[in-house]
Amino acid sequence: MIEEQRNVIRHRELFSRPRTDDTGTNDARVRYHREVTPRPLETVKFLPVNIHPSQFMRPPTEPFSLSIEKESLTQEAEVNAAAAKYGHSLLPGIHPHPILEAGTELELLLFSSDSIPHLDITKDKKDNPNYSANHLKNVVKLMADLEKPSKEGGLEDLLYNDITNNRILSEIRIRPVDVGEYTLAMERIQAWFQENAPKYRINPTIFSQHLHLSLVDHKNGINLLQSYSGLRAVGKGILDINHRALPFILLPERVDSDRVISLMSGYGEAGVGLREDLRPVRVEARTLSSEYAWDPRINLYLHLIGLRRGLEYSSDIYKIDADYPLREDSNGKPYYDIGGSYNKSYEDSLGRILRDPVLTENIPKELLHGIHAAASLHPDISTGRMSVREVREKMHEAVHGFPEGEGVV
Repeated sequence: MIEEQRNVIRHRELFSRPRTDDTGTNDARVRYHREVTPRPLETVKFLPVNIHPSQFMRPPTEPFSLSIEKESLTQEAEVNAAAAKYGHSLLPGIHPHPILEAGTELELLLFSSDSIPHLDITKDKKDNPNYSANHLKNVVKLMADLEKPSKEGGLEDLLYNDITNNRILSEIRIRPVDVGEYTLAMERIQAWFQENAPKYRINPTIFSQHLHLSLVDHKNGINLLQSYSGLRAVGKGILDINHRALPFILLPERVDSDRVISLMSGYGEAGVGLREDLRPVRVEARTLSSEYAWDPRINLYLHLIGLRRGLEYSSDIYKIDADYPLREDSNGKPYYDIGGSYNKSYEDSLGRILRDPVLTENIPKELLHGIHAAASLHPDISTGRMSVREVREKMHEAVHGFPEGEGVV
């Protein structure tokens, strides 16, 4: 607790400044586009106040967790029903009953608790606490503890394969499970790192997440997403929901980057692809919220909506994006671009969310507006003007009517 309070003080000393720009406005989104900051956006978000173990897996959208979990369970049932109907259309004599399973791949950045990453990145590695011999040893020890059996305090039962370590970046994969078990797995990972990271003076954060989704009838040995038509429909459904909800799954600096990336659906493509090295073969979704905005519940929830819509429109996939069309390459693969001056900005994407017919039809109004409110403050977090905790507390008070930490017995 003392260390966390020190981080708050360091944050205020580093970034305290008048909260109005030269136009006199307090609007975070306007300031984000008008101000020129000397601090690199890609690293300023990794402030000690945001990556202390007590803040691990506690995004600005945390106050909406219970609502998202409830909606995800509903979506899971609807996905399974749509999958059974789609499977019957392919194999009418078998009546398959595929079941949704979600595995996940997490990449973690494990910073030294002595580090202010956006300052240390400019230093030689010999002067950067994140690359000291002692810290790198601690990273290896922490991740070795994670691989231990549960009776020895580890999470071996959750892991799909061996952990990969590359200096301060570590990768873990979680076994494929249903929606309820996915939520429990995320809660166990959160609790484990909050308890164990301080022992090794490590500040952990999620760098990226990939979802591995499958619809398998284990009794009949049928994997719907292994078929070309299934992959094509589901891939477009997922890509479409990402396209509509970009500010919910990408940080402002990525959407507004000068570097253009095309996100596509197809075999081995960025965006949504097929993982043939996994068993069962799975669709891999790669465009998900990360770092301070990482919310594993929102990531799964949005992809369940996209997965279901893909199955429901499998006989006419052009209806999926009829009102907000994706682009197509010369081979007919759908895609959209992010970044670059000719693509929609973060603010433009944020502005259309509340009037998007698919999002407003599939996400309850109160929940959609709540997530949108949090995303509208992401530019303040990315530029260091607000901490994740400050934004989360604003959301908590809006949802519950009292500040975070109060009203709990």
